[in-house]
Amino acid sequence: MSMEQIAEFIIYALAGLVAGLVYFSVLYRVVQMHVSGDRPAIAILLHFGRLALAVGTFLGIAMQGALPLLAALIGFLAGRYAVTHWVKVQA
Repeated sequence: MSMEQIAEFIIYALAGLVAGLVYFSVLYRVVQMHVSGDRPAIAILLHFGRLALAVGTFLGIAMQGALPLLAALIGFLAGRYAVTHWVKVQA
């Protein structure tokens, strides 16, 4: 693996991390809104926005190849772990 490929892997992993952090943070907020019954229309809009973010991010990255997609998935899952850990610490 060349230095250029390593740098590309890191960039896509960071993009996946950011997408994962946003996706799962919004998911946490949407669940809170549904449970409390607070602003259901906003919760539905956030839900679809969250899905659009994930689909758009992964479609765009998938067009770059398998390695960027794998890196983004690893970052996305790391974002999931980070948000899950943060939610457990708060509870």
